[in-house]
Order: sequence, then structure tokens, then C-alpha cells
Amino acid sequence: MLREVANNIFLLPVPVPVSVEEVNLYLFAGEEPALLDTGTNLPGTVERIHRAMELAGVKGLSRVLLTHWHVDHAGSAAALAAEGAEVLISARDWREWQSFGQDLGLATIKQRFNHDWGVPEEEMPGMLEIYRRLVKLSTSPSKVSFLQPGGKVRAGDYWLQSVPTPGHTPGHLAFYEEERGLLFSGDQLLPDQIPYPGAWLEGEEIVSGLPAYLDSLAALEELAAREYFPAHGRPQQSPALRCAEVRETIFQQVKEFKPAGTVYEAACRLSKGRPQPGALFMYLHYAFGWESLASKVLGPGLEANDTGPAKTERL
Repeated sequence: MLREVANNIFLLPVPVPVSVEEVNLYLFAGEEPALLDTGTNLPGTVERIHRAMELAGVKGLSRVLLTHWHVDHAGSAAALAAEGAEVLISARDWREWQSFGQDLGLATIKQRFNHDWGVPEEEMPGMLEIYRRLVKLSTSPSKVSFLQPGGKVRAGDYWLQSVPTPGHTPGHLAFYEEERGLLFSGDQLLPDQIPYPGAWLEGEEIVSGLPAYLDSLAALEELAAREYFPAHGRPQQSPALRCAEVRETIFQQVKEFKPAGTVYEAACRLSKGRPQPGALFMYLHYAFGWESLASKVLGPGLEANDTGPAKTERL
């Protein structure tokens, strides 16, 4: 499955036991070998990475670059760090990753779902079981280095610029190779899907990542990239065109969204019934995001119709 997508840059899809079947890792061979994202913390994942390195003629990784902290992207980082690779991530996502799986992270999930979003008590055991399963798929390294916004890092024979793209997570990063116009977009820009907007605390307030996600689309458009390499799906041309398509879809979804008494009730309306815990997790984030953005898109005096959202693609 290893495929060279640019000179000394290899795409390695690895399976992940979450809501998508696989995630794309990008191996940079050359002077300072690097891996972009790592897959989940499962023995088979690291074995696939080692085999890919062997096929690409890479004897060891200088560094691992992480687009964000989610388990399908950062789960095996600790294992690769133990082999000597430097792990780089945004400082904001590192804080999120550190709280994940700890008592504080679990308490935040309970507060968000039950108290803030109105998820009934009887639904919470299923939601928390999903959370605990995800915790087992990721182990954070004891030490990481922070990527500075706009800073450059060596990956193989290339220099990549880190581009802050918050939205799916608060510290999500894309990586841009300016000379050839290559964009490694993580979950920010995908060819066939729109990632669910994250939600996080700013002070004492929970906020949706959807407004930040739209700002991040604009930031990517300004790069003038010619090709993008997503975390899910095949590499594509014309990232600016895809940014415009995604923005239009989100605005249409928000326009058609019908708020309810609670975020949970809105999520159930989106799913046309009571969804399973994994699906509920994503419907909640969509509903909260659309509700947060609705007033800005619709403007005063306008009402959303009751036809339901446009087709929703989920990660």
C-alpha cells in the first residue's frame, strides 16, 4: 500500500478502529527522515510503519510531525519517540492531549455532554464507554517539542511551514511546502468529507471550533497551494477550490439547521431518532457548531427552515 506521491514522499494508509477505516501517514525519506502523523497505539500500526521505512530506505526517523492530538493521528507517537524520534505538535493540542484520559478530561466530558448539551443520564454510560475505548488507542510521549505558528521544520529533503488551522481541534496544524505548492492538510481539508467541528474550553466557556474552522479555510486559500495531501482520502489538486466547496456546504448546513431546546435534542433531530453513542458524539458537535454559527450566517430576522441539514459527512 506504500505509494510515492512526490519525490521521496510516501503515502502510507493504515487501518484505524474508529469511525473511519484508515488514516494516511506521510513518510519523508531523505536527509532528515520524518513521519507526518502516526495512526493509533496498536502493535500492527508500528509494524506497518517499520515495513514502510524499510521499503523507502529509511533506517530511522529524525522526527514525527503531528497535525493534531486525536488518537488516529497521534496514538503511536510515544512508541516512535521511544525509538529516538523527536515528536512535534502545537502547544495548544499538547494541553488537550495531556488532559485526555485523565480525571480532568473525563470530568470535562461529563460536564459538556450532560450538563451543557442536555444528554440524558441514561445515555451517558454509552458515551463514556466510547471515550474510554479511545483512551486505550493513544499514549502520549513523556517529552515533545512545540511547533511555532508559521515556523519551518525539516522533513526529509523538504522544509515544511506549520500553518495553524484550528477548528477540528484547537491546535490543529497543516504543513505547507511552498516551493512546490504541496499542502499536507490533516483533517482540516478532506476531499470527500467535512470533519466534525471540535469543542473546547476558553476560560470557563465551552466554544465550538466551527468559526475557527472557517477562518482556517481562508488561511489555506491564501497559501496558493497546488495540491493537497489529506489525512483521509486520496491526494487532490486545487485545494483552494475545495476550501470554497466546503465553506459553501457549511453555510448551507447552517441555513437549513433547526435549533432545538438542547443540543442533544437538536442532535437527535439531525439523526432522525436516537443515534448510537459514536454517532451521537459527532451529531452533538455538528449541532453545537451550527447553532453557534447560525446567527452570523442567517442574520437578524431570518429563520432556518425545517427540512434538516444538507448531507453530513463525518469523521
